[in-house]
Amino acid sequence: MGVNMAGCLFYYFLLMIFSILSSPNASAQVQYDKKYFLELYGETLIDGSQVYMRYDIVISDNKKKANIKLTTWHAPISCDGDYNIKKNNNEYTLSYLGGLDGCAYPSPQFYIMKKGEVFYIKGAPLVYGKGKWLKLSRSEK
Repeated sequence: MGVNMAGCLFYYFLLMIFSILSSPNASAQVQYDKKYFLELYGETLIDGSQVYMRYDIVISDNKKKANIKLTTWHAPISCDGDYNIKKNNNEYTLSYLGGLDGCAYPSPQFYIMKKGEVFYIKGAPLVYGKGKWLKLSRSEK
């Protein structure tokens, strides 16, 4: 087999792999279409700064899974990770499936509700939310 024939076969092989991986039916491909975030501020610290927490929430396109990531320097329990979503009347419950650090709060950890075109969230891990429904902002990230 000549060098040109081997090169053509290698190129063809790469095209096949790329087309399989970019296929909408590829099992490894997960598409998310709903991205939200919530920012909470807590008490003022000794140095004058204020506790800050940002929750980034990504809901899968089929509304069966979610991922929550907490950005902060002040939370000992983050509950970062994947969540199972179940619809319960006009609310959705989010129950922790797993992540790096775990979650000490009982399931469901979060509740999401939609009023008109606005989504709200509440849950025990939102320590500065005081059990109230908090408005989620749409994220472009």
